Amino acid sequence: MIQTPLSSPSLLSRTRAFLASRGLRPRTARGQHFLVDPRVRDAIVAAAGITPGRMVVEIGPGTGVLTEALLQAGATVLAVELDRDLAAALTETLGSHPGLTVRVADALRVDFAAHYGDHPERGRIRVVANIPYYITTPLILRLLRCREVFEALYLTVQREVAERISASPGGKAYGALTLACQYRAEARPVLAIPRGAFYPTPEVDSTLLRFDLLDAPRVAVASEARLFAVIRAAFGQRRKTLRNTLLHGGWPAAVLDAALEACGIAGGRRGETLALEEFARLSQALPARNTPDSDRDIREGYPTARADGETDSESDFAVARQGDGIAMTERLFHTAKDEEIKAGQVTDVYFLRTLEILKRQGVTKRAVAEVILKSFPPGWSWGVLAGIEEAAALLTGLPVTVHAFPEGTLFGAMQPVLMIEGRYIDFAHYETALLGLLCQASGVATKAARCKKAAAGHPVVSFGARRMHPALAPMIERNAYLGGCDGVAVVKSAELIKVEPSGTMPHSLILMLGDTVVAAKAFHEIIDRAVRRVVLIDTFGDEKMEAVRVAEALGPDLYAVRLDTPASRRGDLVGILREVRWELDLRGFHHVRLFVSGGLDEDEILRLNSVADAYGVGTCISNAPVLNFSMDIVEVDGVPVAKRGKLSGRKAVYRCAGCGRLQVVPAAVPRPDCCGGEPTSLLQPLVQDGRLVRTLPDVQAIRQQVLTALDTVSL
Repeated sequence: MIQTPLSSPSLLSRTRAFLASRGLRPRTARGQHFLVDPRVRDAIVAAAGITPGRMVVEIGPGTGVLTEALLQAGATVLAVELDRDLAAALTETLGSHPGLTVRVADALRVDFAAHYGDHPERGRIRVVANIPYYITTPLILRLLRCREVFEALYLTVQREVAERISASPGGKAYGALTLACQYRAEARPVLAIPRGAFYPTPEVDSTLLRFDLLDAPRVAVASEARLFAVIRAAFGQRRKTLRNTLLHGGWPAAVLDAALEACGIAGGRRGETLALEEFARLSQALPARNTPDSDRDIREGYPTARADGETDSESDFAVARQGDGIAMTERLFHTAKDEEIKAGQVTDVYFLRTLEILKRQGVTKRAVAEVILKSFPPGWSWGVLAGIEEAAALLTGLPVTVHAFPEGTLFGAMQPVLMIEGRYIDFAHYETALLGLLCQASGVATKAARCKKAAAGHPVVSFGARRMHPALAPMIERNAYLGGCDGVAVVKSAELIKVEPSGTMPHSLILMLGDTVVAAKAFHEIIDRAVRRVVLIDTFGDEKMEAVRVAEALGPDLYAVRLDTPASRRGDLVGILREVRWELDLRGFHHVRLFVSGGLDEDEILRLNSVADAYGVGTCISNAPVLNFSMDIVEVDGVPVAKRGKLSGRKAVYRCAGCGRLQVVPAAVPRPDCCGGEPTSLLQPLVQDGRLVRTLPDVQAIRQQVLTALDTVSL
């Protein structure tokens, strides 16, 4: 196997510049480590045998370093990229090349057979990819089942995975993955790649594996599902004998013993000593289990057989489940689709009836409507405006003009934060959705800001997505972050706002491993070192002694200990924290921080500030009181008008540059004087005749604005 040198500074610099110029950065949650060594790049292209006219599928092209080399070698490339931003950048830089097609898609779900149809090159196409490590196994197994499309795969994987795939019977690396690959391909390592060939640098070295796909599976069996059920069972408990593992897997002793004897396989052997051919014979001799587990087979990445002998994909299985008595609706989750919201279908029915009447009567009057908050929840005197970006997405394309406060603005009661003008029949049925976007987002952002304000500089992480519908998680955590939270927990939420997800460990890890220190050591050994070591200490024993045990085990690598579910304790959380702090400091662990979560709100945070260093806040943010904005007509065809309790006429809102005070005045009135500072209009153009006319800041910029503004207010 070829050994390769370290990365090229020039290509590393080029990659960093490529990302920086587009406001991008590697997303470790997606396993993004970009190839930056030209010698490794060239070696991959050479090893893959790329010649002019060769058709190639590249999965995860990233910044296009390998893509460009494949094109220069004369290949025709289908680049499959999940990250829309990277795909757009790749299209911008290389999209003019006639041999390149960029497809934004999840490679685990692409139907390559359908994509290539009856293409004359079917069966001769090669896959060349630096695949994300977190999808290595499912992606390999999926690609191996595409023999009708692909001739060979050249995949960069972790060195450890390469050793497992190419292992021989009898070794520790030999296992279910080895056999799943051997079943459909010849696999061998062709290139050793050091971790320094990638940016950012991963924790492990890599290997380029070559898979030559077999025309037919290596062994013939009646049931692939049963074959892989036997294999999985055999490796479920590696230290036990084959007979014991298969007994545990669901086969009766008498049946199992008869099958082992018929196959000439000793039950005292371990699974790791059996070759694929022996597993095949054994699966043929064994009947189906009383409790078949094909669902688990698929979820764990093993092929599952259909009645026609072919193998099911995940999508096939999803359809099959509908015929197994599981009721399915038209959509998986009971949420509105983007296009339905955009079309004004999420509306109260009385608006549709109003529109019907106005249209029948030929009423096309223009109206000015304002969104305003009459009063805050008890104890609140200010709010953080959020949801403006989504409001712009909703209203863009309508024949209306919109003015709005900048997102992230701290505002008070009776201040119109958004004003919309146009024919009423053009926007009436959008009121429901517009208010929904602003009310909940602003409530979440405000509650997060209050918690951040209470924390007095201590970090606050949003932990509350699990308390709401999962479709709302990105919305909740974006607005929690916008409101001042220092991190969010959900992977998808973090991806969308371009931050790294934040989290510690669950109680379940400790419960499954049986001991806090054992769990802490496992976390430390396995999880990327870039992740801070924060360990739960309230699962089993006394918190202070658990904290000491963990600190002694991890030493300087321990960043913090976390105390959760304080309600289950004796109620004196401040006292518990002081005890933990004392015992840690007494033993020299001054660096270990105290992270608190569980039932927190701004009042509890204020009480804990003297002893806690950081907070995880969940339910109180995700279930924050909505800010009850209303939208009311204040002008019709240029004439001021309003319902009872509202002030008629369009308005202007000014902020004094000197003291920050906000003043609401009739739009026709000159800018008011205040303390001598120049007043600034807050109702800024957002949409003009259906076109977005404001550059919307990213969430990081909005968050910084909120944090600065929090210095000017009190709880």
